[in-house]
Amino acid sequence: MPEGQSSDAHAASNPPPQGRRESPTLRWERTSTGPVPPESELGGKDVPIRIVGRDGESGSRQIFQTKLLGRSEGAASSTECQESSPPLHAPTIRCELSTTQELIDKVAETPGAIGYADAPTAKTEAARLQKFHVVTLDGKLPDATSIAQGYPFWTVEYLYTAGAPESSSLLKNFIAFLGSANARAELSIRGYPPCIDRNGNRNALCIQ
Repeated sequence: MPEGQSSDAHAASNPPPQGRRESPTLRWERTSTGPVPPESELGGKDVPIRIVGRDGESGSRQIFQTKLLGRSEGAASSTECQESSPPLHAPTIRCELSTTQELIDKVAETPGAIGYADAPTAKTEAARLQKFHVVTLDGKLPDATSIAQGYPFWTVEYLYTAGAPESSSLLKNFIAFLGSANARAELSIRGYPPCIDRNGNRNALCIQ
């Protein structure tokens, strides 16, 4: 049984040496298909673009492919996101990581890296690490308020259970907590607008 919990914008991120903080959607398509041009051709410094992606289990990757690329990201060509690994020698440098934090850390430490993560996490880590920028897509910030203006990289998060949980179970209590005013306030504070606001109204993003 799915339960809509919150709407969630996602952010592309890349380290500051490039200097650019705006990422057109076409740029994502171009860098993902290869051959990848150096950043200098896209307005940054002369370093190769290194794509840091998520593995096939990632929900963020599924949304990235569906809403931004319109196709699969393709196979990884690198283990460390420094250069294409033999024997592939692919024109695109792309690695895959299992978690959001691993992706954030790799983008922060890798010159020319670009990747994606949920917007609240990307913004928090960008401020903490001071090693990468959260970029816009087609001039729009990764924020729930930008979705109505056409920001494309977002989704509604759902909680699924294998059937109805038992009435006295921890899972049942957790689901009840997620629907509480305290949980909705906490989600809002952390940058995840809940599907039901404090007045009991359903977020329009959750009923499209």
